[in-house]
Amino acid sequence: MFGVRLAELGLQQNKLAELGGVSPKTVFDWVHGLSDPLISYAYAVALGLGYDVDDLAGEERLGKPRREPVPQQLEYLFKSTGRTRFSAAFRLLVEREGVSLRELAPQIGAHDSTLGRWLADREPKLFWAHRTASVFGLSLHAMCDGKLVRR
Repeated sequence: MFGVRLAELGLQQNKLAELGGVSPKTVFDWVHGLSDPLISYAYAVALGLGYDVDDLAGEERLGKPRREPVPQQLEYLFKSTGRTRFSAAFRLLVEREGVSLRELAPQIGAHDSTLGRWLADREPKLFWAHRTASVFGLSLHAMCDGKLVRR
């Protein structure tokens, strides 16, 4: 779905690749649904274009941006957001809910070893991060910001 969003926004693939420090092939794969970006890339693109990351991961057609888009700041956003707070939020939620990775894995649809990597600060792809936030009843944007308030 992220690729559809990028196409809707009319963002030039080569420019996005340059700003994000990724190959044009990587962006091509995102746009054509061959792969999903890591959550930090999706988060930076969303912020730069005035959306929440949930907007870029969701199924509904994009409306107007929530904030004024600042596409010229994409390069800064890619470099400054680095990693989101997703892994720290995930770790806190697992502890707070008292749920094991083995119990949580089927709800998310991922293997428990994958969830273990997220606890160890490996970033998930956008699709998995969005699913995880949904399982916990949170917006993905809130998880990336480390604001763990339920919707």
